Amino acid sequence: MSALITADILAPGALEADAGTAKLVEGPRGPAGAVYTPSVTDGLLSWTNDGGLENPAPADIRGPKGDKGDPGEAGPPGADGADGAPGTGLAVLGQYDSAEALAAAVTDPALGDNYYVGESAPFDIYTWTKVGGAPQWVNGGALQGAPGGYYLPAVDAEGNLSWTASESGMDPAPGANIRGPAGPAGANGANGADGAPGADGAPATINGVNALSIEAGDNVTLEQSGSTLTISAAGANALVVTISGAEGALAADKTNAEIWAAYQAGTPMYAIWNGTVLTPVQVESDWALFGYDLPPMSGSVTISENGGAAQVLGETGQLSASQVSFDPTDFGMESTNVQDAFYELMYLLGLL
Repeated sequence: MSALITADILAPGALEADAGTAKLVEGPRGPAGAVYTPSVTDGLLSWTNDGGLENPAPADIRGPKGDKGDPGEAGPPGADGADGAPGTGLAVLGQYDSAEALAAAVTDPALGDNYYVGESAPFDIYTWTKVGGAPQWVNGGALQGAPGGYYLPAVDAEGNLSWTASESGMDPAPGANIRGPAGPAGANGANGADGAPGADGAPATINGVNALSIEAGDNVTLEQSGSTLTISAAGANALVVTISGAEGALAADKTNAEIWAAYQAGTPMYAIWNGTVLTPVQVESDWALFGYDLPPMSGSVTISENGGAAQVLGETGQLSASQVSFDPTDFGMESTNVQDAFYELMYLLGLL
């Protein structure tokens, strides 16, 4: 009958056994086994091995959450950080009348983009930013500071500019003289409108003596040069008798017949002798008398027919025409001397 042998192998090795006897014999060392390396991330245990073997399934080895601990003591202040880069200010990219109009127009904004929203100032500032991780338009309110003061300018006659503050406590604003150098003279302006008629002048004089007042008729013009008064009635087709030559040898450019025909036709007439105007005193078919009386001088010219030839006699001197008699019977006049007849005739001719 065979016996039952039982053995516990406590160490690696070779076992040799004979009937009824057993002994442990240590053999050569076997190859190293694979090494498993654990790793924990956020409480999750996982394995890797260097033998290409299958790894165990990962397992969450975190325990239940513990109670919040007491705050620790404040640590010492940290060192000052480096200065940051200069800011760029608030850049506003545009303006829209409403938030709806902004959202419809700006469909792909970048974070930090700013827009005015509103129909008139002060506008609200809308910024594209994240709220709870989601980007959206955020209304930052109206961008407007408190009302400030102002400076009121003033310039005096010397060109000095000064400023007056609207509120007390405002810093004074420096003034300055803003008057520039004198500019070049401007061009002459256009002629102005005619002025109102002036007052009547003093009575005219001839050689220092008051002259009589003469009013020209519609067809008579008066021209005075110094002490010479020229009466022209050319506009009325007047007959002008020009006397030439010296005393004793005078000649007339009109015959007595021409003078008588003009007189009969009612044509105005006068004679000119040495630049002096003589008016007709008496005209007959065969002779005519012209005279002038400009105190203290007076003179006359007589044109007559003598044997079919014209004869011209003239005289000047201190004799006053009022001393020369005149017969008005054939002329429908009233004067009895040459002076009065002269004035009466000038009146009838419209010269007075």
